[in-house]
Amino acid sequence: MGAAAYKGLLTFTTSRGRRIDYQIAATDTTTVYYTCAEDGLTDIQLPINEGYVWLTNVALVTGGTDCRKIKIWENGKDRGYNFRTLDNLNTSVQGTVAASPVRFEPGSRVAFQQLTQAT
Repeated sequence: MGAAAYKGLLTFTTSRGRRIDYQIAATDTTTVYYTCAEDGLTDIQLPINEGYVWLTNVALVTGGTDCRKIKIWENGKDRGYNFRTLDNLNTSVQGTVAASPVRFEPGSRVAFQQLTQAT
């Protein structure tokens, strides 16, 4: 299938209860990272002074056609956590990330890599 670019929203929540939203754009090209709409960068710098930060929701629009899995990286290392794009569409009542938030260390740089299902 041909790549189908899509958009989405990543929601983080700090230990202090502050919600942080990042709008992303995805190319639907394997091994390429999400790009943040605000600054065009492929990684997100989490706050250092608010304790742990959790990825509490992922809401994707359509979810692409070629890349069906997303790998999470923290400070340049594979977190060993993947999520399926189709399980986290904005039409879902609760996606897999919302059901089981992912915790990050304060001040971490996180990135989201698109992968094909076979990868």
